[in-house]
Amino acid sequence: MGSVGVDESLEEVLASPSEVYSVLTDISLAQVWGRTAEGGLIFPQDSRMKLGQVVDLHIRGAKEPIKLKIILMHHGEFIELEVIEGPLFGTLKFHLEPRPYGTLLSSNLNYRIESIGYNLKWKMGEKKKYRSMIANVLGNIKNLSEQRSNQIQDLTHSMLS
Repeated sequence: MGSVGVDESLEEVLASPSEVYSVLTDISLAQVWGRTAEGGLIFPQDSRMKLGQVVDLHIRGAKEPIKLKIILMHHGEFIELEVIEGPLFGTLKFHLEPRPYGTLLSSNLNYRIESIGYNLKWKMGEKKKYRSMIANVLGNIKNLSEQRSNQIQDLTHSMLS
């Protein structure tokens, strides 16, 4: 799992089993946001950016941007940023040539989501947003599985007729 640095703006929450939605997992924003109707990444391409500078990453579909601090960069090739504010933690590495789903190349970002047996760090006042997000995700999964099951039934009926 790896440890998370101490941050005074975070609080610990122990999730009860009824509140468990997902294990804390690595995600790729390119996959999560880049392939959805309202998803995608908007990143400020500015040649004047400097090491240590704080920039905002706007994720379409999210109300607020994620604040990132530039920790490593090579102009015209790549830029590495650390998340300092937002519902994620970790680092992002951007490749600065055009790519199919925005400019994201790789990431080791983690969502702070409740999971069994872990005291997780939550931003104060963010719990409601996470619950809403997870409810939407679970709703989408349920809808997709129902659609798939209906497609399979239709296929079975057409094969038997």
